[in-house]
Amino acid sequence: MRQYRIWLAAISAMVLQIAQAGDLFVDDKPAEGINTRTALEASHTIGGYPIFQPGGLWRFSSSNVWISQPSREGGTPVPLGEVVFVLTEGVTWVGELRVRANLQPGNTSYWNSDPCGGSHLVVNKKSSGRDDNCLTLDYLETSKLLQLVVSHSSRGGRYYKVTFVLNPVMLGARDTKPEDWRSTSIEVTPSRAALVKRLTQWGIQLQDATRDVFDTKKPDALNAMPSFRTVINAPQEFVQQKVSTNFLSVLADVQDNKVGFRAVAYSPLEDYKTTWGFAADRKSKEEAEKDALAFCEKNRKSEAPPCTVALSLAP
Repeated sequence: MRQYRIWLAAISAMVLQIAQAGDLFVDDKPAEGINTRTALEASHTIGGYPIFQPGGLWRFSSSNVWISQPSREGGTPVPLGEVVFVLTEGVTWVGELRVRANLQPGNTSYWNSDPCGGSHLVVNKKSSGRDDNCLTLDYLETSKLLQLVVSHSSRGGRYYKVTFVLNPVMLGARDTKPEDWRSTSIEVTPSRAALVKRLTQWGIQLQDATRDVFDTKKPDALNAMPSFRTVINAPQEFVQQKVSTNFLSVLADVQDNKVGFRAVAYSPLEDYKTTWGFAADRKSKEEAEKDALAFCEKNRKSEAPPCTVALSLAP
C-alpha cells in the first residue's frame, strides 16, 4: 500500500509539474494543477504562444475557454483561451496580466475586428491589410486604472492579445482624478506626461516583441523586453525593488508643483526603505542639489548607502 501511495504521489507531482511548466491549456481546456499558488514562469505558454514575463511574482487568477464562431460560411469554429495573472505587493494591488490566444487554427480567413478603433489615450497602429497589429493605452475611469492592450490577428484563425491593467499609483501617479488623464491635462503635467511617454515607448517594444512571438511562437523575441517597472518615475535600481509610493509621490510633486531650481536626493536600502530629501525654489542647480543631499543625509540610516541625486530640474 505504501508503494502505491508513493507511486500515486509521484504521478500527481509529475502532472502538476507538467501543468505548471508547459502550456496552460490542454485539449482546448484549462490545464489541471493550475491554481492561485501557481506563479507565471518563462516556460508557460498559451496555445503554444510564449507569455511575456513582466517582472515580479505574478500569480494565476483565472482561465477560460470559449468558441469563436466563424465569420464566413464554411469556416470552422476557433477555440480561444484566456489566462489571467495578478501582481500584488503586500495588500496593494499592482496589476493584472491577461493573455488571450487561439488554441487551435481555423480556416476562417480573418478576424472581424478593429482593435485600434474608437477613442483612446494613445494608439499605435501597425496593421497591414486585414492583419491586426495594434497598441492602445487608456485610462479606465470606473476602476481608476491604466490599461495597455496589444492585439495581433491574422488568417487561419490566429489570434494573440496581451492586456496589462496597471495601478497608476504604483507607477508614480498619486491622487489623480479621471479628468487628470485627459490629453489637455496630461500635456501640462510633467510627471504624467513623462509616464504616458515611457509607458507608450515600453508598449511599442512589447507590440514589436509580441508580433515576433505571434509570427514564430519562439520565446527568444521576448528576451530583450524590460520589466514593466522601467516605466516608473524613479531611478532604475528600483526596477527590481518594491519602492515606497511616498518617494514616487515626492518625485512627481517636485516635477509638477515646485518652482525654481529643484532637486530630490535618495538613499535606497531595501524594499520600502528609501530615505530621501528634496529642495525647491533655489537660485542654482548646485544649491538645490546640495540642500537635497543634506536633507537626505540627515535622515539616512547608517547601514544605507550615501545619498545621491535622483532628480534635478531647472525653472
